[in-house]
Amino acid sequence: MASIGIQFHATRAELSALTARVVEIFNLSAAVLTHHPFCAKRVETDQLNVEVSKFEGRATSCFVLQATPFYLGAQSNRGFFDLNEGAITLELGSLTAAGLEESFIGCMSNSATKILLARKVLSVFKKETVAGATGYNSKTGASAYYKNHRISEGAMQLHRKGVRLLAIGGAVEYEPRSNVLARLN
Repeated sequence: MASIGIQFHATRAELSALTARVVEIFNLSAAVLTHHPFCAKRVETDQLNVEVSKFEGRATSCFVLQATPFYLGAQSNRGFFDLNEGAITLELGSLTAAGLEESFIGCMSNSATKILLARKVLSVFKKETVAGATGYNSKTGASAYYKNHRISEGAMQLHRKGVRLLAIGGAVEYEPRSNVLARLN
């Protein structure tokens, strides 16, 4: 099974705008999932901002995109992805008191066609972000450079105001590199 994905920081407004753009560009179906409790529902492009606002502060939500209509009869996350193999998943990072959580967009599929579509969708997200950040583990003091970690302009504006850019799980905090800062100024 092939997989493709990127981790990045972006605001919820940017996420909904980018999602609406790729839905329109590639004529995709969109659904929103909540994980606890599980719920899947189709969403129209003009309702993406409304759906995003419902989940602000909750890390348990994602958009799902694909070229065909969704099968929504699943009772669980696993069941949903079994019925909708190869769907592109956009996990929405939240803005909390601790900081802006990381988002993720990706796809796993045996279908070369679905992976190609995912590559095209990810390219739109990549064009709206810049790569390069150092991750610092606050518990161990370890650090590493992540050349492929991406940051949007909105996330950078929040960072300049003192908002921390957090990894999924929160143990790592990202610091954009100076060349990233220069490209976003």
